[in-house]
Amino acid sequence: MKKLLLGLLLSAVLVPSAHSAFVFNPSVSMFEREVETNNTKTEAKYTYLDIRAGYLFDFGLYVGGLYSNANEQAGGDSSDFFFGPSVGYHFKGLSLLLTYFLNGQSDLSSGGTKYDDVSGYQVDLAYQIMIGKTFGLGPMMSYRAVSFDEQQLQGISQPGFNGRDQTTLTPSFSFWFHFQ
Repeated sequence: MKKLLLGLLLSAVLVPSAHSAFVFNPSVSMFEREVETNNTKTEAKYTYLDIRAGYLFDFGLYVGGLYSNANEQAGGDSSDFFFGPSVGYHFKGLSLLLTYFLNGQSDLSSGGTKYDDVSGYQVDLAYQIMIGKTFGLGPMMSYRAVSFDEQQLQGISQPGFNGRDQTTLTPSFSFWFHFQ
């Protein structure tokens, strides 16, 4: 009986059905801000790009990974990247995804400062509207919380660094490609 139940479970998970699919999901967010005070303009530009790839089972489970890149051109420019495994659930166009970051870095252009040794996560809530059987699009809201435990100045690790915490809440536009 146990072998039969195990066999049924494995076939449900490992054997793709008509609704299972490999999923490629890029999402992008871009915005600019300009402030003028006493005839002095200050501009800020933000670009966030998340690229997900994984497998969506017919019962809604998603297993995959995320690569995230963020560029900020504000008072101090920065370029950040993160990646890690993701798990989530899809139901009637609504998706909830959780990613745990295994690696990442924040590179500040001013002063040659880098932050490394990242830990953290990202939670994504999305809604996809399918246009045909293999393509969808829709809004996504992403919450990211990361901590950096190492600071490098000009490539030299700084002792006594107490860490840097960073959180973002980012709306984005998402594209969904399903390959069955």
